[in-house]
Amino acid sequence: MKIISQISMFLFLSIFFVFTSCQQEEQEYIDENNEETLTANSNLVLLMTQTSQNDGSFDDILDDNSCASIVLPVTVIANGQEVVINDEDDYDIVEDIFDESSTDTDTLEIQFPIE
Repeated sequence: MKIISQISMFLFLSIFFVFTSCQQEEQEYIDENNEETLTANSNLVLLMTQTSQNDGSFDDILDDNSCASIVLPVTVIANGQEVVINDEDDYDIVEDIFDESSTDTDTLEIQFPIE
């Protein structure tokens, strides 16, 4: 009786897996709308190109973002010291403040609004 029960269970599971695994995939048709495609001279493509070509790595000490750059002048608080950055040479001031101690946690806060 035990063998018949095991065989019945095996047949039931086999049939179950055969029927559940042999389903036909539903075909999906994609209707392409020409209004939703990107063209080389579209406004979105132009903005994406300008963003990807902008090398903003020179001010990474301020924003830690190499894809964008901050328009100067800007006032920041670096490790509690207020610094006005008027040109790219002033980034060294922030770097010097960060390098004063190797054991502290460097913090930088940009004062908004940026004018």
